[in-house]
Amino acid sequence: IKTAAAGSVMKTLRYIAPLCLISLALLCRAEELVIVENGKTTATIVVSANAGVWEKRAATDLAHYIELMSGALPAVADAPGNGPAFFVGAAALAAEPALKQALDAVVKKNPIVRADAIVMRRSAQRVYLAGSNDESHYFAVAQLLQDWGCRWYVPTEFGECIPEQPRLALGSLDRAYAPPFEIRHYWLSWNADSTDAREFRRRNFMTETSMDGMGHALGHFTKKLTP
Repeated sequence: IKTAAAGSVMKTLRYIAPLCLISLALLCRAEELVIVENGKTTATIVVSANAGVWEKRAATDLAHYIELMSGALPAVADAPGNGPAFFVGAAALAAEPALKQALDAVVKKNPIVRADAIVMRRSAQRVYLAGSNDESHYFAVAQLLQDWGCRWYVPTEFGECIPEQPRLALGSLDRAYAPPFEIRHYWLSWNADSTDAREFRRRNFMTETSMDGMGHALGHFTKKLTP
């Protein structure tokens, strides 16, 4: 009798378990914010009319790479539309003042050179992407694009690796981060090709920031080790 009952329970579970998994998957999907579906979008990217150089570039690049991935080009405007809305830079900080507290909580205190930080947050149909300065606004957008699978391995379009995604969506998003290193860049020799180097740096969270004395300094630190 006990064996028959156990078999009946196991048989029931075999039917219930898949239904539970399907229900959970549907629930998670229902909580997603769909940006693009079947190559179409109603999303808007909101950026201030007084945006800085990299802040403005962040908005236009976000639209550009969404189009490359999905075939749908979101509008870039100074106000949200009726669909999903990305708020970039100062527009995000103005629309959601609590973002400033999140940035202040992670940004490096008493920096020597600079203090970069980003915050990314979703609330219903709104997605906020901002940073602690003009370039960090771009870093926040670059992080979202990397989360979607975009990569930039070398400068120019030759080094881009952009996935094809006819459907783009976002789940929950609430992240604030500050890099431990204040200086992050790569060096080009005097005769190197600098085409798109500035864009490549920002898409990989680098800048042109440097300090006096940076250069071939290894000899200074190893002179006691060599004759």
